[in-house]
Amino acid sequence: MNGVYEDMETVRADLLVHAGTSMRYGIQTLVQSETGGEYMPLDMSQWTGQFVLATEDGAILWQRALWFSKDGWAVIDINKNVFNDGTLSYTGGLWRMKATAPDNHVERLGEGYWTLS
Repeated sequence: MNGVYEDMETVRADLLVHAGTSMRYGIQTLVQSETGGEYMPLDMSQWTGQFVLATEDGAILWQRALWFSKDGWAVIDINKNVFNDGTLSYTGGLWRMKATAPDNHVERLGEGYWTLS
């Protein structure tokens, strides 16, 4: 999934989460060059952030820290045991990714619905 940081657009996507399978989801943030030319990855290596799985009314079920890269990626790894060991008893809800820059600017990178299959 790609997001354009300068336009402050949030990636909207529905995630199909598979029980018993480890998954990795990521969003790449791009910024337009100062000359208005091509879009380049934003160095996010010093950012922090959270990935959240929540109920449809917003109650947090599970959250973990994101990891970030110099080439613009914010990534979450979901271990296969999250759904197998009874940690989560829900079969769907909302997800979101938020990131905080070193200057404390907060950006919502992505959001949508998730469904357990």
